[in-house]
Amino acid sequence: MIGGSIEVDMIAFLWACLEQFDDPADAVDTRPIYRLPSLDLYDIPEARDRILRLLAESGEGLSLDQLLPGPNQQTAQPPTETRLRLRSAWSSTFVASLELAKQGDVALAQAENFDPIIVSVGSSDQPLPHISAMPSASP
Repeated sequence: MIGGSIEVDMIAFLWACLEQFDDPADAVDTRPIYRLPSLDLYDIPEARDRILRLLAESGEGLSLDQLLPGPNQQTAQPPTETRLRLRSAWSSTFVASLELAKQGDVALAQAENFDPIIVSVGSSDQPLPHISAMPSASP
């Protein structure tokens, strides 16, 4: 100490500060990062093309289950993936049929609640069969 002040070696002080920011090599996080598995599911553009192709081939209306993709025989899949692919096929086919109906490329009809939905070539301007409404709940 000189005259009540503390002498500090500035270089040593700066090196000491830098050491506080250095991470030891063993502190690096090496845990694996979780990545979602890639699932082979059906998509809507594929379903749209399939619906238009099958309707052109048949020449008449088809139910939604007739518009589903055929079973994939090449790959053996666990039951969980098979159920997931089936749900994917149903949902992509249904959404694609709704889009095609909105665009006027197909017409959708259903005789009664829970009956099969029939998809036919036509525009939405054509009259569709009356679809019965669900009965209202009485108080």
